[in-house]
Amino acid sequence: MKITIMNAYTWYNKGDAGILMGHLNEINAVVDKPEIHILSFTPEVDYSRYSKLPNVKSVKTNLLNPYPFKKTKIGKLIAISKLAFISVYQMIMFFLFRGLFINNHASLKTLKDSDLIIVCGGGFLGGNKFNSLIHLHQIFLATFLKRKVVLWGTSVEPPTNKIIKKITETVLKRLDYVYPREDVTVKYFQTFLNKDKFAFTPDLAFMVPKQSSPLVDEIFSRLPQDKTLIGLTVRKWHFPKSADKEAAAAKYKESVVTLIRRISQEKNASFVFIPQVIFDGDDDRIIANEIKAMLPDKVKESFIILTEDLSPSEIKELISRFYIFVGTRMHSNIFATGAEIPTVAIAYEKKTNGIMQMLDLNPYVVNIEDITPTNIVEMVHHCLRSRERLHEHLGRKIPQIQSLIRNKSAFLGEITNEDHHFVAQRANQLST
Repeated sequence: MKITIMNAYTWYNKGDAGILMGHLNEINAVVDKPEIHILSFTPEVDYSRYSKLPNVKSVKTNLLNPYPFKKTKIGKLIAISKLAFISVYQMIMFFLFRGLFINNHASLKTLKDSDLIIVCGGGFLGGNKFNSLIHLHQIFLATFLKRKVVLWGTSVEPPTNKIIKKITETVLKRLDYVYPREDVTVKYFQTFLNKDKFAFTPDLAFMVPKQSSPLVDEIFSRLPQDKTLIGLTVRKWHFPKSADKEAAAAKYKESVVTLIRRISQEKNASFVFIPQVIFDGDDDRIIANEIKAMLPDKVKESFIILTEDLSPSEIKELISRFYIFVGTRMHSNIFATGAEIPTVAIAYEKKTNGIMQMLDLNPYVVNIEDITPTNIVEMVHHCLRSRERLHEHLGRKIPQIQSLIRNKSAFLGEITNEDHHFVAQRANQLST
């Protein structure tokens, strides 16, 4: 079976890379001799990584690809203008000269030649995200290729913009199946999708295996073995729900600074920052260094900033050697909980709340808009006190989640041959 995974992001975002690796893992587990192709935003670097994995034959560009572009206002304006022109051009060519256009467009031809098209999971749809139109454009065209198109493992925050809402719902209704990954999205889908068109499945990144390597071992050997090691991820956030965005961002950073200062001194701990995104214009290492600069000199050595380009499997292995984890990046929390490490999550979007709710870890999540030095320190204290109980809880919960994902993944082998109502009905039965 020839399967194309489209709407993949980039290797440089380890959360999205983890989702894609979860897809690849499940396809290879349940489909006999698959031929896998990928469409992403950084095809060259992605091919150098994913081509080493079983049955990955090619990586080409997504239909609309703004990268690379300058992150200045003018640079963004130029990128948006180019995307608008290309999208209109592709629409005209696709609907007026479809056969000729597809045969002369490598990515479209890959989609057309596929037996199954999978829209890569993630959180790129919904909310007030105008950049979601890049993804919706590609999904929309794919639904006219007379192939089964499945959105697998998605979070879609209910759109707040009327235009985004209309376009999102119109495109999603055209898909054969949609697999939401948490309850927030399930509830949203219930408002406009037929119940036989979607079924819950957990985030595919839970299926990323741990992988030790000489690099992981070398990094771990540099860490202070006499300290309680606490993993940490942070990110720059624009605080769209806050009236004073600069004050909200300052409060977030100050809360993390206070957390590192208090816990490192009270618990003889060291915090280890693991970069989840190392993409130009969205590099977590920048804010990590800003936070370190804010720490008192005597505490700076208790905040260790890693800079290496690790794979999702290596990140999960490294996190598995920590005592607890505190994560802003959602997939760093999935890697941590998937390794059965007790985790405190800082939620910048509702998808994090949904994942933590699924894990029965509601007491250990704080919305990024609501974070304060006091509540994050108290939450981490609670996690430390409950560490063994939470570890045992995750030891029971994670195999259940992985089993559910595998059961759902089994439908991949049937999806091109069975009536989609029957497949979705069976998938929903496995959710209960």
